[in-house]
Formats: sequence, structure tokens, C-alpha cells
Amino acid sequence: MKKKPDNIAKSTFAYSSQSITRIVINIFCLGVVILCLTSTGNPVQAEIFKEDNSKLRIRGSMRLELDDNVFRLDDAGKSRITTAEERNIASGRLTHLESISDRVISTNLEVQYGLGKFKAPEATIRAEITHHHYHANNKSGYFDGQIRLTYRLGKNGSLRAQTDFTLDRFRKNYLASIIDLNDNGNIPINERSYAPGIFRELEPSITYRHRFRMGRDDTENRDLNIHIAYGGLYRHYNNPLKNRDREGHFWALQLNSEVNQKISLEIEMLEESISTPGKKEVILLDETGSGFNRDMNGDSRIKRNAPLNTAIIRSRIRNTVRIETIWRISDAWKASIEYRRRKSNFTSQNPLDVDHYDAQETDNRLTTAISWRLKKRWDIALRFQRTDSEDLEDLGRDRGRYQRERIGMTIRHRFE
Repeated sequence: MKKKPDNIAKSTFAYSSQSITRIVINIFCLGVVILCLTSTGNPVQAEIFKEDNSKLRIRGSMRLELDDNVFRLDDAGKSRITTAEERNIASGRLTHLESISDRVISTNLEVQYGLGKFKAPEATIRAEITHHHYHANNKSGYFDGQIRLTYRLGKNGSLRAQTDFTLDRFRKNYLASIIDLNDNGNIPINERSYAPGIFRELEPSITYRHRFRMGRDDTENRDLNIHIAYGGLYRHYNNPLKNRDREGHFWALQLNSEVNQKISLEIEMLEESISTPGKKEVILLDETGSGFNRDMNGDSRIKRNAPLNTAIIRSRIRNTVRIETIWRISDAWKASIEYRRRKSNFTSQNPLDVDHYDAQETDNRLTTAISWRLKKRWDIALRFQRTDSEDLEDLGRDRGRYQRERIGMTIRHRFE
């Protein structure tokens, strides 16, 4: 058996200057409006920040996670990795897909600095970066992180500007080109070429938070916190997969409150508007299947791997609802359960774009976790997560529904 070729190309990171300018202007205007409406001249209060208000805070953490479906594959995709047929290797379909499951070690460093008063900083700036290392699929390793500035507005408000980023993350291999060697209208695996999907992502956003006191006095810890966020999102792939690029914006509303002294509830609603280039791509269809059983590409032949070159439009409106309940078992122990449902409505107007025309994509995820504060500066957490989803990033015969389970342990230390 031949060694799998190492042909990952370097990614580019060229965002649309007009799109970024538009998002930045919107964020700036929203921030100015909120600042003008909420500035009251009241003295700054430390209680708006429930985090440690030390001048400088440094945290380090390490998480070990077991992932049973790293590349989000259906059963057919898993079988291709297990059998590792020569034709799939030669086409680039299995490049860097060394194992279905993997052990992932994520190492995180976080630095926060308070600006202004020592005991009650008017603002805090925080930066963090995480490296994700995959034991078997070492080409899947990547960096991500966040830069955040939080400014207090009066006694009960705060404004936060942040940017989340992801660098050179390998997703999986996607069909890039074909060649019909026999001119018979059927494209078997040896006539296909796959390219690695590597992307960089940027998500700038601004969030306003306001606290409403629900208890009769400060001893009743039943505040209601409302977060309103607006931001942009930019994901750009390496060549030749630029048609998978996406740009857009999102709005989010988050509510969290203590139900009682032990239990708190958090609800989040998110709407994303995502646009893609919508250029032509090659898709392979099974014209003999029950879904078609007719000639789709106009070559007067009905084939199992029929090529269709048409505009592929992945633009969508995506809505997410997330509900989380947190139970404070004791001063040292805390448990949580979270359910997230995400639904995408694709906006393609091309009937030949069979995977996205009048299509919907659903994603359901359940997460449970328990954490233990071992000492003043040490925390340990265990987490289990199960996802059931359909991935429309793949096209035609590569498309499928997948299940994914992850279990992990995190150890965190705070330096003072």
C-alpha cells in the first residue's frame, strides 16, 4: 500500500475589505449608541464583574478529550478510512485522515489585565490562545483564541468588544476536480481529485450586558442578566476551495439568572446570515437512485456517478437556540447540562444545486459537565458531549448524516 500523499496547501487569508469595513462601522455605531444611552455618571462598581478583579490575572489549562468522530463522517465515510483502498488514497480523498477517532490535547493560556482603579477597574483587557493537538491525525492540529476588551457602564451595565479567531484548521478533503477519461459520463473514484479543506476564521463582535436586580436586597443573588450582541463572521478556505468561503453577520440575545441559590438558568438565541460566493462546482449525482432516476446533467445518460457542473450556493439563514442549567452542588462542586439546536435554511435559487435548493440542515447537541474546585487556584472538570447532525458542506454522494461523541477532562490553574 502506498503512503498517503502529503499535499495540504497553505491557506490564504484575504478578507473582503468592503465587508470588513461594513461590519466595523456597524459595530462602532452600535457601541456609540449604547454608550450614549447608558452612561449615567454613576460611580463605577466592582460587582458588575463577577470575575476576579485583580490587576493582573493569568490562567493556564489543559484538556484531554476523546473524540470518536473527528471528521464528522457518516458510516460510509468511516468505512473508507478503515479499508483505506488504494483508489481513495490516490485521489486525495483520505489525505491526512489517519484515524476516525482521536485523543486531543488542548493547551490554553489566558491573560487578563485590569485598567483603572485597582479594586474596581473601569475596564479589563483579556487575551487567550489555545493549541489543539491531535495524537493520530497530527495535521488536524490548529490554534484558536480570543481578544476581549470589557468596559463598565454605570452600576449595572458593561460593553464588551471582542474578536475570536481560528488559524489554519483542517476540516476534511473535498471534491475539487474531475476528468472523464472514458468519456462515458460516469466518474469513478480514480477520475476524481480531492483537495484538503483548510480555513482561517475571524469573528469580531460587540456585546452589551445589563443587570436587573430581582431580589429584595444584595443578599438575594437573583439578578437577571441580559446580553445583546452583534458581530461579523469570516471564513476563508485555501485554493482551490474558495467557493466554500463565507461571510456574514449575526445577532444574539442571551438571558441568564439564578433560579435560587443553587440553580441558575441560561437561554441564548442566535441568528446568523451567511453568504457564499455561489460559483460553479462539480457535484457527483447518483442518477439511478430513487431520488432522481432520470438524466440530471443533460448528457442523455443515466449514471451512478454523473458529473454536474452548476452554481453551488451555500448561503443560509441559521438559527440557534441554547438552554443551559447550572447546579451549584456546593462551594467546590458544580454540574451543568446544556442542549443546543441549530437549524439552517439555505437560500439557493438554483434547482440544479440539489443539495442546497429548498434545503434545511439540523444540528442537535447535548452537553453535560461537572467541575470541582480542588484548591483556591486549581479546578478540574469532566465533560461529555453528543452531536447528531447533517453536514451539507459535503456534496452529492459524499453527503451524509453523522453522530459524534466527545468526552474530556480539563485541569485549570490560576497564577497570581
